[in-house]
Amino acid sequence: MIVWIIAVALMILLAIFGYTHGVVKMAILGLGLLIGCAIAMPFSTLLYPIFRIAKIYNPLILWTISPLIIILVASIVSSAVATIVSNKVEAYFKHRVPDFVKVLWDRVNERLGICVSMINALIYFLIICVAGYTLGYPAYQLSSGDQDSGMFKMLVKFYEDLDKTKMNKVAAALDPAPPKYYAWSDAIAILYHNPQLWERAGKYPPIMALCEKPEFQDILKDEGLVEKFKKREPIQAIFSEAKIKAIITNSTLTAEIFKIDLKDFTNYLHTGQTDKFPEMILGNWLFNLKNTLYQIRKSTPKMTRVQALFIERSYSTNIQDARITALVDKQIILRITDKRNNMQVFKGTWEKTGPGSYTASWGGGNISKEIEVEPDRLTIRKDNKLMVFEPEY
Repeated sequence: MIVWIIAVALMILLAIFGYTHGVVKMAILGLGLLIGCAIAMPFSTLLYPIFRIAKIYNPLILWTISPLIIILVASIVSSAVATIVSNKVEAYFKHRVPDFVKVLWDRVNERLGICVSMINALIYFLIICVAGYTLGYPAYQLSSGDQDSGMFKMLVKFYEDLDKTKMNKVAAALDPAPPKYYAWSDAIAILYHNPQLWERAGKYPPIMALCEKPEFQDILKDEGLVEKFKKREPIQAIFSEAKIKAIITNSTLTAEIFKIDLKDFTNYLHTGQTDKFPEMILGNWLFNLKNTLYQIRKSTPKMTRVQALFIERSYSTNIQDARITALVDKQIILRITDKRNNMQVFKGTWEKTGPGSYTASWGGGNISKEIEVEPDRLTIRKDNKLMVFEPEY
């Protein structure tokens, strides 16, 4: 068991260290270690600007690495203080007391040094277990087996050993990571191991808005990168991709991503329903020519067969495909593709005016402001022509 090997190794090494360096040094080192653990989380945010300078914006890294750095700094400072104090104590007993007193002090110093070092070994062991538990949780969730890197496999193995030895319960009780850290680990793992859910995830209103951004469009258009996701290649390789790094290192994008309500998002992945975004207009709507022609005939019962054919040909020529995307930030986008594969894009903003009734302010295109929305239908007019859309399921 890796966990017990680490525990025994720490006991042996620190027992030797405590015997050779004495109780004073070990006590100060232990005190510095405890202080470092106490201030690790509150002071870890002070390191965030340094990470930003290094272009590291990933909150998962900030939440885990920053506290460890604080503990390391506290240990270094306490080590320097311990060395100074220990040297002064040693000089005192060497020059200012009788020899027999120094001999007695040396024995007490060595033996108590071993005792205190065992306490330090316990503290170090708990820190290692907590760090392994915190870092190992997402590693275990996102493991792809034999394809993982050696370091990733070791982290997963250590996390599994924590579970086998029940030390995971102790680590969980001391774990300083926020619940959001584990919630995001779970959400990413669900998507990583279930590519069939990506299409549904892409229709979640906040993610739909993100997908309209150039950085995400670059990923969606990269067939090679999309294929890596589908084949569940190691997460380390995926995160090392330049286009993925461009998102992770973008503080604005990461801030928007981590604003997502994970409880509602996870529920949406399981049920396809969201409680946080009830507006019917939100989502993708696809142009339905058959339903459009039906509504036109319904409103004009005296239409002749020739007129109906002319209208159908007009729609078929000018509209090969059309899509409306209504985003959670109240942006609305109409994309129309004709038979020559030329796409027109019209953007605007929407506002709700009543049950199933919305208005839109368009940037051009002679599109009606009024939008009627029903659970299975969205209706607008462009160039005074009726257009009926159906939700994209």
